[in-house]
Amino acid sequence: MVDISHTDVRDRHGGGGKLTCDDSAVISDKASIDITADVTIEKSVIISEGVLILRHQHCIRGKKRDLNSFSSSPLVIHEGAFIGVRAIILEQCHEIGEWSAIGAGAVVTRDVEPYSIVAGVPARKIGDVCASTSTT
Repeated sequence: MVDISHTDVRDRHGGGGKLTCDDSAVISDKASIDITADVTIEKSVIISEGVLILRHQHCIRGKKRDLNSFSSSPLVIHEGAFIGVRAIILEQCHEIGEWSAIGAGAVVTRDVEPYSIVAGVPARKIGDVCASTSTT
């Protein structure tokens, strides 16, 4: 079972989401996971220290600011994905592809393709993860 005692996991707006996490996943200290909508973390995923995963977004139109009005959507973090230190995953991202890598401090505003490397603010694809696990 994954130890999430050092992780802030909460439903921030009563959306009723849940966290489903494979036992082989690693969630480092001070990560924060918003479960306003469902979050699924598959096997061999690594979530580094201070990562912020948000599953809601407030609806702000012009001068109207109703903090009780928000949208939410689920997130699936697929097998082997790596999320670097203090990266932020916003509500617009619904999938983080298998064996992808997200750079430290990145702000992810869209889905991440399998085997891709993304970094920056906003996060953009900067490369590909080698599909081979061979070191020779």
